[in-house]
Amino acid sequence: MHTAAARMTPYDDLHRAHRQRVTRLCRVLLADPDEAADTVQDVFTRLHEQLAIETRTMDWGAWLTRVAVNACRDRRRSGWWRWWRERGTDDSALPGTLRTPEDEIIGRETQGRVWAAVARLPQGLRAATARRAFDRRRRDHARHLRG
Repeated sequence: MHTAAARMTPYDDLHRAHRQRVTRLCRVLLADPDEAADTVQDVFTRLHEQLAIETRTMDWGAWLTRVAVNACRDRRRSGWWRWWRERGTDDSALPGTLRTPEDEIIGRETQGRVWAAVARLPQGLRAATARRAFDRRRRDHARHLRG
């Protein structure tokens, strides 16, 4: 249970008690010590502002964790946009995701030739080929999920 004395804990005590934990959290989430240091500064600035206006009993450790996670998320988002703008990448230079009708026809023809070739393989080799293709798809999918 939180007491009024806990709510009135001065900024310095809270900063001393939680700074290392919040710093570690920000470093893990941002993977950049400089960005993490800036974010920690922002988090404790918000703490200072919140202490001035908050009248309810608070679990400041949980509050700081939530503010730090949100600040890191915001920092990563803004960093991505900053990187994108600085590069000056034109969206028209990016490959399109829509396939043309010609691409669709060529893809179907190629797929048909591959399946016909696989059907001509001996049973043991056909099974080994299928396993290898399945394993490659799993690896590719796992690599895609890891980014």
